[in-house]
Amino acid sequence: MLMSFIHRWDMTDWLALFGILTFVAGLVRWAFRRFRGGWGKVSRFLDDFYGEPAREGVPERLGVMARMAISAQVQAEHGEHLREHGEHLREIKHEVLPNTGASLRDAVDRLEEGRGRNAARLDGHDQRLDEMGRQMAQLIEARKRGDQ
Repeated sequence: MLMSFIHRWDMTDWLALFGILTFVAGLVRWAFRRFRGGWGKVSRFLDDFYGEPAREGVPERLGVMARMAISAQVQAEHGEHLREHGEHLREIKHEVLPNTGASLRDAVDRLEEGRGRNAARLDGHDQRLDEMGRQMAQLIEARKRGDQ
């Protein structure tokens, strides 16, 4: 059936077919040249996504899914350690922040407060000692004058 249809074509039908095929070939060539650089980017993305096997002089590059599997495995292996570290961090936080009065921070605050009270008391004693020293000096001077 197709052969009988083709036999009935005249020269203009063949020229039209040739023109259409030429146009399609030109369009394909233009598209290939136009998107060749973009295809290189897509190709590199796909190589990164799927990974590449090792070849001479180039090590294997794992794909995204293989890296995610390794990440999940590492997380599973180290999950308990991470939970332990989290517990230690909670204990440290409890000690360095003021809370119920039992933390190191609360103890430091109490020591600072006591130091402040002691400093005030010592300042008062210093003033009294200075006053007593002046009185003693006056008494000694008075006694020296009385002996003369």
